[in-house]
Amino acid sequence: MCIFVCGFPHEIGGAGNECWWSAQLWKRYSLEDIHFIPTWTTSDSEWIVRVENAGFDIIDCPSSKELYSVPNLAGETVVSFCNNLAVSAFPTLRDLGCRIVYCPLMCNVRQSENAGYTQAFPDVIVFQSEYQRKRLEPQLSRFGYTPDKGIVIHGGVSWWDMKFRPRPHSSEEPFVIGRLARSVPSKWYLKLWKMYEQIPNRRAIIMGAGPNLTLGRTPEWATRLDAGALPSEMIYRQFHAYVTKNGEDEENWPAVGREAMSYGVPVVAEDAFGWREMIIHGETGYLGKTPDDIASYASLLSKDEALRIRIATKARERLECVLCNPEVLWSQWREVL
Repeated sequence: MCIFVCGFPHEIGGAGNECWWSAQLWKRYSLEDIHFIPTWTTSDSEWIVRVENAGFDIIDCPSSKELYSVPNLAGETVVSFCNNLAVSAFPTLRDLGCRIVYCPLMCNVRQSENAGYTQAFPDVIVFQSEYQRKRLEPQLSRFGYTPDKGIVIHGGVSWWDMKFRPRPHSSEEPFVIGRLARSVPSKWYLKLWKMYEQIPNRRAIIMGAGPNLTLGRTPEWATRLDAGALPSEMIYRQFHAYVTKNGEDEENWPAVGREAMSYGVPVVAEDAFGWREMIIHGETGYLGKTPDDIASYASLLSKDEALRIRIATKARERLECVLCNPEVLWSQWREVL
């Protein structure tokens, strides 16, 4: 079986992670013939080396027009993850007789996707959560989507890269909280500091809240980093809890939640969106209906170390055995591919 991935891995944003994690999953379960087509170039030499060292093929394709020259692409399956440049190339891929599999990741159809959907709607839409399916299906129907074209496959994680090691916490030291997100206002709750300051003896680290975001003056107990300032694992390893609330954006199947739980960081999130499918309240994390609720649950974890470790352990177990079980995910992807 030959698979082409229209897109390329990168650190910032969900699409790069999903593309990388999924390709690794497929390869580990015997799918060897996988080719990445960056859209339409990549200058990240570190990722080029990383992808090649993992045994994947990278195809130089400077524009969508050059897809006609890609060897053996015609008639094959092409997968893409939330990539507007790839969506714009759907008509070309359809002209080549390719089978198009698209994983949109967002909970809304972006304006940049309209033309590609209209001219060549994908053969398969891969949703990552039931919440996303519910939100997107009515929006996609105007392009000719029917329920038989959709399937829910949870996004996975790189188990082989993410060691479960919760950071210990004692009452004498600060309780480190924070979150990571893209540098767009809709991802950030503007009263984040007010929510965090309710948590006793807290220290906060946030990454991705760029200069265009008006979160107000950074408190002395907080560190604010630009996107990509540090490797994400380095940030997670400092957290005692991942405490998050969005601005206007809805969460589908949050990669940050999977990452945090993989490393051993309990998640306290808003009681909404795909979080409800990911977290069992009070067992594998906490879901708060209000910012005060979120702060209260984080405070509870800061005061009860045994509870915090128990939550972290159960979250990792459920993620690995149920939500992102690699054998289950592969069986679903194998059917699609």
